Amino acid sequence: MKQSLPVGPVEIVTLTDDKKFKLNEEKLRQILYHERAIGKKISLVSIVGDCRNAEWIGQEDEPLTGFSWRSGPTRHTIGILMWSEPFLLRLPNGEEIAVFLMDTQGTYDSNSTGFENTFIFALTLLQLTFLVRDWQFKKDRRYGFEGGEEYLLDCLKIQEKQPNELKLLRSRLRQCFCKVNCLLMPHLGLQVTTGEDFDGKLAYIDKNFKE
Repeated sequence: MKQSLPVGPVEIVTLTDDKKFKLNEEKLRQILYHERAIGKKISLVSIVGDCRNAEWIGQEDEPLTGFSWRSGPTRHTIGILMWSEPFLLRLPNGEEIAVFLMDTQGTYDSNSTGFENTFIFALTLLQLTFLVRDWQFKKDRRYGFEGGEEYLLDCLKIQEKQPNELKLLRSRLRQCFCKVNCLLMPHLGLQVTTGEDFDGKLAYIDKNFKE
């Protein structure tokens, strides 16, 4: 199939005025049938989470571009967006795969309904990774997946005095996903959180966070 979409974010799921999600099948088909992806395994990387919790990608000295973003307390992305072309990644075994990036609207803000939140999570999660930002207890748990796994085990531990609904949630969580893990991340840095002129440059982000 000929690729006709310009390089950039494409809205594949739209939130209508009557609070319904509408899939743009033609645009999704054009993205997934990109010539770079033909004959390759596909990995879909999706970011979903609470409204205004910030994601980043780019070089040290360049402003953050690509998926549209802005700082502030209100949600920015509405619906579901995908980058119009895949990024090729070579695995340790030498196999080359096509990686597609997807961005979703922030959840749990003042305009989102329970249905919207559930819909977004259900569409985007196969592997569940908890990203715990601004982790302050490095002495107890180290940054990264190793410390995150220890923290996750503590959080998901079933205890006798817990309400039944919490026990059920913990017992079934791992059954619902192919993989569940946790990543502990440090603070972004004061230049990011308090700087009025922050434009997404990685140079302003704390070194520990980027590592």
